[in-house]
Amino acid sequence: LFISYLYFTISGDQLQFLLTNQPAVPSLPYAHTQEVNPHFDKPQEQRRPTMQSRPTCSICLKTFASERNLRGHMNIHTGEKPYKCNVCGEDFTHHTVYRWHQKQFDH
Repeated sequence: LFISYLYFTISGDQLQFLLTNQPAVPSLPYAHTQEVNPHFDKPQEQRRPTMQSRPTCSICLKTFASERNLRGHMNIHTGEKPYKCNVCGEDFTHHTVYRWHQKQFDH
């Protein structure tokens, strides 16, 4: 199994455009049938969010559970590194990597 991730750098204006103009994720004709989805008969309010209703990165099409997670993910594409270690000065794109760095090096 080979998994490849592509990262592209974009400007702040491009990021704002992409966040406000989400792409339409194509729907699959069989995704809501009883054979594939046993929860098909549940009322809409009891169903889990579908891939179409989840926030989606318009660059790499990765989906997220919340808009906040998508905004954090966009740092990868913009190159922004808002998390800075106050001990060694290293910058990070995501808070989880920053926290790992702090624990790993006892900062």
